[in-house]
Amino acid sequence: ANSTVPSMVRINLTVIAVLVGNFQVVLTNAVYLDKQRPNLIFIMADDLGYGDLVGFAGNPTSDTPHLDRMVTEGMRFLSMYSASPVCSPSRSAVITGRFMTRNGVWPGVFSPNSKGGLALNETTLPSLLRDAGYDTFMAGKWHLGVGENGVYLPHNRGFDHYYGVPYGIDMCSQETVRDIARDGYPAGACFAPNISCSTPQYVGGHVNGGGREYETPCPFYVNTTIAEQPTALLDIDDKYVAATVAFIEAHGAAVAANANPFFVYFCSHHTHAPAFAKANFTNTSYRGWFGDHLATLDWSVGALVRAVDTAGLGGNTLIMFSADNGPSLVWEDLGGTNGPLRCGKGTTWEGGQRVPSIARWTGVVPANTYTRQMTSSMDFFATALELAHVPLPTDRTIDAISYAYLLTGGDSLPGYPKIQNALQDNATVRDTFYYWGQAPDPAIGLHAVRHELPRSATGRCTG
Repeated sequence: ANSTVPSMVRINLTVIAVLVGNFQVVLTNAVYLDKQRPNLIFIMADDLGYGDLVGFAGNPTSDTPHLDRMVTEGMRFLSMYSASPVCSPSRSAVITGRFMTRNGVWPGVFSPNSKGGLALNETTLPSLLRDAGYDTFMAGKWHLGVGENGVYLPHNRGFDHYYGVPYGIDMCSQETVRDIARDGYPAGACFAPNISCSTPQYVGGHVNGGGREYETPCPFYVNTTIAEQPTALLDIDDKYVAATVAFIEAHGAAVAANANPFFVYFCSHHTHAPAFAKANFTNTSYRGWFGDHLATLDWSVGALVRAVDTAGLGGNTLIMFSADNGPSLVWEDLGGTNGPLRCGKGTTWEGGQRVPSIARWTGVVPANTYTRQMTSSMDFFATALELAHVPLPTDRTIDAISYAYLLTGGDSLPGYPKIQNALQDNATVRDTFYYWGQAPDPAIGLHAVRHELPRSATGRCTG
């Protein structure tokens, strides 16, 4: 490991509780706006396969009761595509409503030593919502840059509050993912009680994530300050969930009847390599370590949904669950599955960009329904703005198209004017999707275009 690594900084759930107490201060000074506008929660899974969930696709060995509940209480989006088959470009599209070839986040992904990030002249969804009176919060993996003095971090891009490791756990140093003990949780452990992240699941199996020799240990940020380094993986989900639940509770109907609406962007590290899990989920799944990995994601989703309902906000909160791209099949037993879809992360085949997605909004989204209408995860940008009564930016090309009309089974939402997108003849239905691939080449241009019907082709899968 790098001998120049800074000394460990510590944080625990008690500190999180003290920090989130500041939310109440924010609310008491809020400007109270039109309560018809819903709260918005976007939950982003990492490298999750179309065939990984039980209720969404019928996986026989996964255990995902909380996501299954979202399916029965909401709507499955069966043809939702991420804008890119890899992390940073895909996430940039959600935040800006623009393909990565417009916003500049390509090719590939940001690393801890990247000097840049999402361009500062890009207009972000949280900034637009905050300007319109929303309180904004993010927890988890940002992956759109850190920069000097944290200039690219979420807290400087429209989020009032940020808690998280701003990139993938796999990008942290080996010191983070091996054998440093701290507060009873070894920082190098991926599974309890002290199973190293560099250990294969079984003899001959794929070695788990491992980490990078010359990077720094994983930093846990609170806004723009490193509050813990290295951060332990066995309780990182507890920190994310505790902070997010506290934020939701501060907006609860009984606590703050006149609170601003809010936007929560919750980006889990699951199920990206290395596979890791909360201590109580270790060795509990039929799918082995990956199943434990997935169960931790499912638990966090359940905690957020429960917080919304307990706060009395279910009828005024859209919860959208999706993924940044398909599963990384190269991890074999430690990666996800796409079921019937071809290939995975890094490819423009269906398995690389068609992602499991679910919407829940009690009393608005019909329970136990689905839509086959083609959509993209970046369309949340336009959808959120439509529901928040915020016009799309007019000083740049926006690729996102609102799917708000789908949330009631195809009918218009009363009181919500449709946002039209000039790119598709003012249509409010996406009929075309553009595939740019992992590393777009300006000399070549588009990789492929899908219009209405799914693509079908033959060839060799390399992802």
